[in-house]
Formats: sequence, C-alpha cells, structure tokens
Amino acid sequence: MHFASTLLAVLSLAASATSVTAAAVRRQDAAPIGVVLAGAPVNDINITASPLPLEQCGAVNISWSNGEPPYRLKIGTGGYYLDSTWLYEYDNLTTPTWFEWVVNATTNTSLNFQIYDATNQTKNVQNLVVGPGNATCFNVTTLPADDQPPTTANVSSVVSVEAQ
Repeated sequence: MHFASTLLAVLSLAASATSVTAAAVRRQDAAPIGVVLAGAPVNDINITASPLPLEQCGAVNISWSNGEPPYRLKIGTGGYYLDSTWLYEYDNLTTPTWFEWVVNATTNTSLNFQIYDATNQTKNVQNLVVGPGNATCFNVTTLPADDQPPTTANVSSVVSVEAQ
C-alpha cells in the first residue's frame, strides 16, 4: 500500500510540474514486460530437447552447449519455479554434450531437464508435456524358467548413473 501511495504522489507531482515528464517516472533502460527473466539462471549454458513434442516411451535427445565439463543432467517433473521431483540423475558427463533418453513418463506428465556444469552453473528446459505413445518402456518381462509363466515388473525407480 505504501508503494501505491508513493507512486500516486510521484505521478501527481509529475503531472503538475511543467519541467517533469512521464519519462522521468519510468526508467528508460527498463526491459519491456515479457523480456524480464524473473530470477531464472543467467549464464551462457544452453540446453535443448528434441524432437518435440515428447512422446511416451519415445526417444528424446537432450543436448547442451557452453559451460565447463564434467556435466550433471537431472530429469524430473515440476519445474524451476515449482518443486521439482528428480527422477533420474546422470553424473560426470563429458563428451559428447548430448544424452539420449527414453521418455519413460506417462502421457500428460510435465518434464524438466536441468544441466549443471563443473562450476555449478545451471540451465533448464521445462514444461515439456509428454504426448501419447506406447507403453513398452514401462514393462520389463523376465524369461520364464521351465514350466513357469513369464513375469512382468513395473519399472519406475530413481536411478543415478555415473559415466565412465
């Protein structure tokens, strides 16, 4: 409320003074609305995912550039401004600067891919909604022993992999 009354007083003063213009109230170097980064990491790291849209059980290529190796890639749900639930983490990635991942998330899940470099700078691409596909990546069938039916296990655990 204090800000609003102060702003109103400044605008009233500007309107009544002949030598004060509206430009004095507004910063000339301010970024237009929509360009504001609102706290997102600002650095030279770039991260992309393709092809889009993501497809359930389809392959996605996550690639990045700039930053200092080794890199750490996290894959999860949520986003930068929401609580992320990290499902997978891949450490000590050096070259190449891309990673192919099977989208083992269900249709309509919103995914977040986040890359960290050796200096702990980070960048992410988020709000990538998984589209329909098949369900082959969710079921793992083990070969049966003699006279036993095959068994199927649902795979959905958190995995941490260290590159060699």
